[in-house]
Amino acid sequence: MCTPRATVSLFLIAVLVSSGCDPGYRLRPVGWTQAAEYEWSRNFERFSMRTSGLGGLIGEWWIESTFEIFGNSEPIILRAASLRTTNAEYAGAINPRQATAPSGGGIISASWRFDENHRAPDVLGQRAEITLDLEVGTDARTIRTEYERAE
Repeated sequence: MCTPRATVSLFLIAVLVSSGCDPGYRLRPVGWTQAAEYEWSRNFERFSMRTSGLGGLIGEWWIESTFEIFGNSEPIILRAASLRTTNAEYAGAINPRQATAPSGGGIISASWRFDENHRAPDVLGQRAEITLDLEVGTDARTIRTEYERAE
């Protein structure tokens, strides 16, 4: 019979071993400037964006894409997001708390959920594309970002 302390120790060992077996995956945005180890930036007309790319653990079946907006003098609203892979296109769910970047900057994000039998790295493959439909002030703007598997 295991003591409570031994049970907790076994649980922690199992967590550490299992996390070591799931090294993760990472896709980087093509054509963006690398700003730090896992951070890229790009300048657009009237604003700039920063992102950490796409990544997570190999066993995950969801993706979240977050973009930091800066250098904008007008609010930017994320109206729609989509993910296109070699096999399909998926509509993104927009986080209402992170759908608007006010003047001066902020965070916008969208996420995608797949069923548990379709892991995110399998869905993404080697290349994928995210399309963001934005409202910059009163102007509609579409940003397409292609991602490729990081080495």
